[in-house]
Amino acid sequence: MIGALGAIFGAPQVAHGQPVKVVIVPQAGATVVASILRNQTQFDVEITDLSNSLGLVDLATLRRHDVAIVWTNQGLDDAQSTRAGDALAAFVDEGGAVIEMVFSHYLPNNDIAGRWRTQGYGLVSGTADRASVFSAGLMGTVEEPRHPIMQQVRSVRTDSFRTGAVSLLPGAQRIASYSDGQVLVAARQDKAGRVVWLGIYPSAPQALSGDWEQLIINATQWAGQPVNASAGGTYTIEEGTPTVTLDASNSAGTLTAYDWDVDLDGEYDDAQGVRAIIDTSGLDGPGNMIVGLRVIDDEGREGTATATIVATNVAPEITSVPPRQAPLGGVFTYPIRVTDPAGSLDTLAFSLLSGPEGADFDDFGTLTWTPPPESLEQTFNFTVRVDDGDGGSDEQSWEVVVRNSDTDMDTILDHEDNCPGLSNTDQADLDDDAIGDKCDTDVDGDGLTRRQEVELFTDDNNPDTDGDGLLDGQEVEMGTNPALADGDEDGLSDPAELELGTDPNVADTDGDGLLDGDELIRGTNPINGDTDDDGLLDGQEVELGTDPLVRDTDGDGISDGDEVSNGSNPLDPLNKNPIGGSPIDKGCQCASPARPAPSRPQIPLLLPLLALAVLLRRR
Repeated sequence: MIGALGAIFGAPQVAHGQPVKVVIVPQAGATVVASILRNQTQFDVEITDLSNSLGLVDLATLRRHDVAIVWTNQGLDDAQSTRAGDALAAFVDEGGAVIEMVFSHYLPNNDIAGRWRTQGYGLVSGTADRASVFSAGLMGTVEEPRHPIMQQVRSVRTDSFRTGAVSLLPGAQRIASYSDGQVLVAARQDKAGRVVWLGIYPSAPQALSGDWEQLIINATQWAGQPVNASAGGTYTIEEGTPTVTLDASNSAGTLTAYDWDVDLDGEYDDAQGVRAIIDTSGLDGPGNMIVGLRVIDDEGREGTATATIVATNVAPEITSVPPRQAPLGGVFTYPIRVTDPAGSLDTLAFSLLSGPEGADFDDFGTLTWTPPPESLEQTFNFTVRVDDGDGGSDEQSWEVVVRNSDTDMDTILDHEDNCPGLSNTDQADLDDDAIGDKCDTDVDGDGLTRRQEVELFTDDNNPDTDGDGLLDGQEVEMGTNPALADGDEDGLSDPAELELGTDPNVADTDGDGLLDGDELIRGTNPINGDTDDDGLLDGQEVELGTDPLVRDTDGDGISDGDEVSNGSNPLDPLNKNPIGGSPIDKGCQCASPARPAPSRPQIPLLLPLLALAVLLRRR
C-alpha cells in the first residue's frame, strides 16, 4: 500500500538499495523507536552514546547519518539547548533531516533552542500550557491525506503527552491534527534538509495506540530521502488565475533533472525544469490541487516531493448600470452583467432582495417588471444579488421612477407609439405590422426594403407595383419582374404563366414559333411545341395553313408532317398537288374516293384557361 500510493504522492525512494541511516539522539526510551525502525529493512539505526546528554550532540556525529530523531524529557541549561539547536540547524543546512517530537518544545529546561528556534528550523512555537500537553488526544482532521507520512495511518491516540496549545511557525505545513486542533503532524521543505514534527511522546508507548508506529516509519522514510526535493508552496492564487509558476529551487543536491507530475497519475511527465509554468485556469475557488516533483542527482538518485496549490474564491461583481426610469404601460427590463474570474466554473444565481410586486428574473439574468397603471410618477426601490455558489456574492440597489415617456416628442407616449424613435403624429402604418411607416424598412410589407424598391424601380408604397397579383418581394424571389405584369410580353400575365406552368421570362416557352399568349388564343398547348403530334411545330402549321390541333388536316389518312416530308399537299386529300404547284396526273383512271367531311376540331383542354389568362393579363 505504501509503495503504490508513494509512487503517486511522493513516498521516498532509496537509490541503489542503500538504507537510510538514522541516529536517535540519546533520550530515555530510544530503544523503543530503534526497535520499530530496525524491523524495517530500509533503515540502519544507531543510538548515540554522548553521556546521555542532548546538550553534547555535535555536527560531526550527525553528519554520519541521513536522519536525526530527537525528543526531550531531561534538564538542559541554556548553553546546552543552544548547542543542540545550532547543531541540528547546521545538519539540516547540509541536507540532513530531523524528526522532532514531544517534549523538545515544552519548557525552558527541555526545549531545543539556538538557531533551531530563532531562525525557523523547528515547526511549532510557543510554550504550551501543562494541561494541554498532559491531555488525551485522538487524530481528527488530516489536512494532507495524500502526504506520504499519512499512508496507512488511519488512527492515532494518546492518553497523554502531546503537542499542546502552540502554533505553527512560518513555512511549516500542517499535515494532520488532533480532534481538538492540536498539531499532530507537520513538515517543512524550505531548507536544504527536511524537518518533521510528530506530536507524540514515543518514550511512553503504553500511552499510545493506533497507527503511531507506522507514523514514525513513514516520517523517517520520507525525511531520509538521499536527495532532497522541494516542490515549493504552498502556492496561493485567486480563482481564474491562468497559470502558476512552480519553484523547485529549494531542492538540495547536485541535481540534473526536475520533473513534475501535475495530474498525479504517478508519471512525472507533465512539465520539466526548476521552474515550471502550469495551467490553473480550471481551478475553482475555494479549492486546491496537489502537484508532485521528482528530482534526480548526478548519481541517478531520486527524491520526490509534493506541493499544494490553493485557489481562493473571488466574489462576482455586478458591472452593469441599471435604468432609472420605467415606462408606464411598457415593460421595464434590466439585463444584469457580471464579471466573475471563475467564468464558467461558477453557476451564477440571481435573486431580487427587494422590489415591487411582479418584478422577477428570467433564466438569463434579466430583471423584468411591468408597472401597474396607478404607478405613474411613483418611485420604487430595487435590490438585487448575484451569488457564485462558492460563498461569493455582490449586491446592487437603485431607485426607479415610473414615467410617461415620449422620446420623439410627438405627443404620443412611447408605450403607445408605433415609432417611438421618430416623430410621427399620424401613426401611419401602411402594412399594419405595428411598426410605423417612418420606422419601417418595408413600408408596404411586400418583402422588399426601401433601398431594394429604389433599385428595382418599384413603388415602396404599393406591395404589388405591376398589379399582377404577386407581391413585389414574391416576384424577386421567383425571378419575375415586379415592375411589369407581363415580363416577357407574350400576352400572359406572370401569375397566369405560373398557373399554366409556362416560363414568365420566356415569350415562347415551348419554342414552337408561337407566343405563349397566342397559343392560348389558338387553343394550342404553350408547353408542347407540337400540340397534335403530327411532326410539325405549331408555328409551322400556322404558317402552312394546316390545323395545329389536327394531325391530318385534309383527312387523307396521312399526317400533315408526313405529307410535308413526302412532298405532298397536307391541304389536298387527293395527295396530288404539291403545296403551291399544279395537279400531277399519275395515269390513274380509277374513281376518286369520296372525300370525307372534315371533322370538327376538338376544343383542347387548355381553352378553359384562356379566360383566366385574359382576365389576368394587364396591358
